[in-house]
Amino acid sequence: MPNDPDRSVPGLLDVAGRYLAESDIADASLDQERDAILRSWPRPRAAATPPVPQRLPACDYLAAALALATAGPASHLADALTPLLAGLRWGYGYPVHPQWPDLAARVAFAQIIGRRGLMDDDRIHLGLTLMAPRTHYPLHAHPAIELYLVLAGTAGWRVEGAPFAPQPPGSLILHTSGIGHAMQTDADPLLAFYVWRGDLETAPVYIDEAA
Repeated sequence: MPNDPDRSVPGLLDVAGRYLAESDIADASLDQERDAILRSWPRPRAAATPPVPQRLPACDYLAAALALATAGPASHLADALTPLLAGLRWGYGYPVHPQWPDLAARVAFAQIIGRRGLMDDDRIHLGLTLMAPRTHYPLHAHPAIELYLVLAGTAGWRVEGAPFAPQPPGSLILHTSGIGHAMQTDADPLLAFYVWRGDLETAPVYIDEAA
């Protein structure tokens, strides 16, 4: 059984907030977004409709990803996440991709703070992205500003106009509003903690990579 989110979520927020505040960030845009996030750091309230826990096939890799995360540079955050995992509702909201039709079995997302999460907040959404090994998450975009913290798995990450570059655990990655971005795992699963700010309602869409 998951722990009571009224007790576990504030603990997670404390650990995640301190991790962001103490991170040494050289990139000016990333540093500005970190500061904006911390100024709006969630003061969560009970979700209007508590989520019904749900797993997807990609969750078969969650235990392995969590083991990697607890041995990595963000281990305190991984430890704070652990009591909440059994209560999360994992989902995948995209339509079938013609080039990668099995993505619904290889990628999963779970809100922790948000309308579909354990608790809600109007300004910031927090959650997890989980990817199976050797998976290509195609180019996609959304209006929300997105900050990722890699918990486990050195995957390739790219934005429109740039090649894939490896991002190891502990990396902070910024996707500005509307920018196309993609990820690609190798032998390890990817587990990443995300923060959304700005337009929290518009869903992401895939972008034609050939274009």
